[in-house]
Amino acid sequence: MIGATPRLSVDLRAKPDERWQLSESESGRALNLVRCYVADLGVIDSLGPMIKAYTLAHADRGFRLEVGRIAATLGVSFEEALLARICYDAVKVSLGCTAFAVDTPAGPFHARNLDWWTREGMLVKFTSLIDFSGRDGSHSFTVVGWPDFIGALSGVAPGRFAVNFNAVLSSESPAMAKPISLYLRTVLEQADEFGQAVFMLSEGKVFSDCLLRVSGVKQGEKAVIERTPTRYGVRRPERGSSQ
Repeated sequence: MIGATPRLSVDLRAKPDERWQLSESESGRALNLVRCYVADLGVIDSLGPMIKAYTLAHADRGFRLEVGRIAATLGVSFEEALLARICYDAVKVSLGCTAFAVDTPAGPFHARNLDWWTREGMLVKFTSLIDFSGRDGSHSFTVVGWPDFIGALSGVAPGRFAVNFNAVLSSESPAMAKPISLYLRTVLEQADEFGQAVFMLSEGKVFSDCLLRVSGVKQGEKAVIERTPTRYGVRRPERGSSQ
């Protein structure tokens, strides 16, 4: 029998460097993931200064404080902690995830499959549901992540929308902008409803190419956003179809 997925709670009303309170077991899992990504990517020594400069320029101060707290908790450098959080933008590898949405009488049903490979299946074993408490009590949301993963790759904002990303490639070079995982969390924090989420995910500048699947709470509120760092296309389904 498969056990329940662990849950973590993050209160966005707390100071950024006080939001992530990890237990000893959660810290151990987070440290294993950091070591795995750093070993696989192998760019800390050569790109460490560039990674830090990039973060100072394009990540909000709150995100930087969260990463700093996590780095201190795990006993790793800021650059190592950061690299494990922006791995998609760092490598932009071709991944094999899938997602779909279909209308139901209660609104869109949004489904997501993550099939990333990691050594010893760590992403599978360490998967957690992270509940973020909204600053004003109305913008709470949940992401599928891992202990200490401050960004969002798949998230649900109850009563507002759900969003996830898939990897894709284009001929456009990466842009010096916010990492996609941090941008998705920003949208989950700030967007009031489906239409605003689609607008923010379309118009905002992001680091890497990606496909973004967004579902709202009403029938027909479904969209796929094709993104490069500076361009976008929004695809919507024909009436009565899934997507």
